[in-house]
Amino acid sequence: MQHMFSGKSEKAKINEPKGIALKLPKPLPKVKLPKLNVPKLPKVPKLKVPKAPTMPT
Repeated sequence: MQHMFSGKSEKAKINEPKGIALKLPKPLPKVKLPKLNVPKLPKVPKLKVPKAPTMPT
């Protein structure tokens, strides 16, 4: 019986960290996305600058 309890306790512990790990990565990528957008914003206008002269030409 004690063995079964240990197995159940381990399974419950594995499920709990998995649920928390899934919840943690979700908010983490969201925070990283806005941070990556900041440096990408200046790159977008830089790419548009060379494209603007090519379009009229």
